[in-house]
Amino acid sequence: ANDGSLLGRVEALPSDVTQAIYPVVQANVTLAETINTVIASEQLRRQHINNILLMVQTGRYDGVDIDYEFISPALREAFTSFVTELADQLHRDDRGISVHVPLPRSDASGFNEGAYDLAVLGAAVDLLKLTPPRDQSIFRETLANALPPILNRVPREKILLKLTPLSVVKSATA
Repeated sequence: ANDGSLLGRVEALPSDVTQAIYPVVQANVTLAETINTVIASEQLRRQHINNILLMVQTGRYDGVDIDYEFISPALREAFTSFVTELADQLHRDDRGISVHVPLPRSDASGFNEGAYDLAVLGAAVDLLKLTPPRDQSIFRETLANALPPILNRVPREKILLKLTPLSVVKSATA
């Protein structure tokens, strides 16, 4: 929400659960403006971190999975601060964090990470979940171009490639 609070509800875990459980905190494209507002404000960012920590602690979760894939590139430093601060606090409490990032692309300026500083994020989190493009016609080439520079920035044991059932295939007619 615009005030840094979390929308929705996650139930606390029963005491007999033995698997590691990381609830997903997600801001999809419809919430992009809201999460960008939260990340841009130091006060809202801190409140958001506190709300996530409270959810993880009261729910007895092992960590959290952050899925904010629509962060403005102008907020790169603020988003990196958000993740590193949250990761530091979770790790102090012996909990984990995973973060979803869109697969970087090569463009005229070179390797474009956008809002996501992969080297810093990769050092701070337990898993970096890479989201490849949904367009299957560019999937292989994009992945082949992106993996070598990513592996130069992030330890391979921290990388997880996501696959989506929402992929699309373009044809000559549409």
